[in-house]
Amino acid sequence: KMDVFDDTLGLKNIPRSPQYNNNNTEHPNNCVLCFCGLPGSGKTTVSLELQKLCNLHGIPNARIRFDEYEKKEYEKLDTGENTPQLKNMKKKFEPESWKRARDACFRAVRDALDDADDGNEGGASGALVILDDTMHYKSMRREAYRYAREFRAAFIVVHVDVSEEECWMRNSRRDDGDVLKVPREAFERLAAAFDRPGKGGYDADEAFDKNYMVVKPPKKGSGGGSGSSNNTSSSNIEEEEKEYAAFCQSLLDEIYARWLTDETPRRKDELDLLKLKRERSATDRVITAANTVHDVDVQTRKLTTEFMKKISLSSSSKSGAAAPSSKVLAERVRRARL
Repeated sequence: KMDVFDDTLGLKNIPRSPQYNNNNTEHPNNCVLCFCGLPGSGKTTVSLELQKLCNLHGIPNARIRFDEYEKKEYEKLDTGENTPQLKNMKKKFEPESWKRARDACFRAVRDALDDADDGNEGGASGALVILDDTMHYKSMRREAYRYAREFRAAFIVVHVDVSEEECWMRNSRRDDGDVLKVPREAFERLAAAFDRPGKGGYDADEAFDKNYMVVKPPKKGSGGGSGSSNNTSSSNIEEEEKEYAAFCQSLLDEIYARWLTDETPRRKDELDLLKLKRERSATDRVITAANTVHDVDVQTRKLTTEFMKKISLSSSSKSGAAAPSSKVLAERVRRARL
């Protein structure tokens, strides 16, 4: 049996399904699954279903939602009086509260990975740490990647790609007092600034986005994350539920396959490699400059020697003229070089 984390990182024993129990120690023990996508894309619904499947199959897991940490920050401002001023305060973006929530979220990621390492009793089956957030900037995904690197865990990005119109429609249905509801202006800014995984080329600094998946979840019941109509018949809802369950099962299989083949734990830290490359480039430039000076000096010495020999022979051939000494010639050459 393997330990399985619940939402609060508590532990409970559930037998692990054979298809998710690879004991090859060359594979990474744990995996960080980083969701990204626009608000309303269905990231939370997918991540929750994946966690249920993990629990069903006995895969150790922890699901960490940035929104929950953001809510906790707002709760600190809540005096229990649901006043208009408080509602406006909740809608206003506060950089310091946002930063505290993000810091707390990533501390939870680190704690989950630390606990997962403690829970792996020499087995390579490992735990899945699910990070649910928009992660709209590459820098955000890079931060999660660094934690995966610290614990030599696999790192997979799942981009839940739903149209901007559909995401906005789902977002607009949320309650006005819900901190998850994003104002239109903020939503448009986020959509415009979204760094899609796989966009453009990669360098050593962007290895965190190499192992990514793009998924488009099907509809899931009436009033669910899919934004389907409340008039949907019960038979259609049942069919949608089955389709969604099949989608999530297939997604888990793909994630596990990538988990086993991810090269993140076996690569040296790309940032260290980049730093080393820059240091070597600087050293090479110094060496090249030094070699150039050395070559110039050698050639100058050769030319000086040849010049002194010619002067000496020319002077000795002239009658009645005393040949200048080698010291005098060397001094003349030195002054000429200056």
